[in-house]
Amino acid sequence: MKWSVPKMWESGTAFIIGGGPSLEGMDWDPFHDHRIIGCNDAYLLGPWVDVCCFGDVEWHRAHDYKWVHLPEEVRIPDCVAKHNGTKFAGLRQYSGIKVTNCHSQFDESRRDVLQLNRYERGLSDDPAWLGWNCNTGAAAINLALLFGCKRVVLLGFDMAARPIADEREREEERIIHERVHDGSERQMLQQRIDWSRQNGHGDPRDFKANWHPNIKNHCNPSHYDKFIDNFKFVERDLPKKFPEAEILNATPGSRLETFPMVSLEEVLNEG
Repeated sequence: MKWSVPKMWESGTAFIIGGGPSLEGMDWDPFHDHRIIGCNDAYLLGPWVDVCCFGDVEWHRAHDYKWVHLPEEVRIPDCVAKHNGTKFAGLRQYSGIKVTNCHSQFDESRRDVLQLNRYERGLSDDPAWLGWNCNTGAAAINLALLFGCKRVVLLGFDMAARPIADEREREEERIIHERVHDGSERQMLQQRIDWSRQNGHGDPRDFKANWHPNIKNHCNPSHYDKFIDNFKFVERDLPKKFPEAEILNATPGSRLETFPMVSLEEVLNEG
């Protein structure tokens, strides 16, 4: 369904949950009473995630039409089904707002997915358009600003994968890959592994790219560099289109230095 973003969080603070591995083991309880936009798989954390923002139609197909495996500790309590004896959850069971700017891929009759036009570079101040900048995190920032937020706090914007040194964890990662990539997708996985090795990036299964286990496509360093480079368009447009707003990065060890770095404790204590 085509949508225009309302100013429903005017003058507030929004936390944006990215996918970086720095969020492994995060205590999410302090966030339950805050305004939250989850990028991609972050909707799986629970019904307290207000908005699921995504920009990739392949990701949507995986979550909308297939069940997504969830470990016990990150399962949505009211979003669970049984399939072949295993517990799963998916996007259709998520009761929050679902927003995308890959509108050309959707039938406008899909009323459960709110569709905005894609603004390729920079920030949009038109509520019918959402900036893309080559990644969902940047789109989520623009969404928070269109909601009227004056402060946007980034979590899990690592812009890097974590090397897996422990052999047991490495084996567990391989098992997850086998489970997530089934059927013909295993051939695609092998092609990505071969490409990564041939281009000097090693085996992508030896790196933890996300806090969740549902990764389909592994980023190599050049992908992260592209993401970082495109945030300069967000930085460029922020003072022109949203002059009273600020973007803060509360991701420990983040390679994204475009926005001021802050400690998460500091932001939470400020309320």
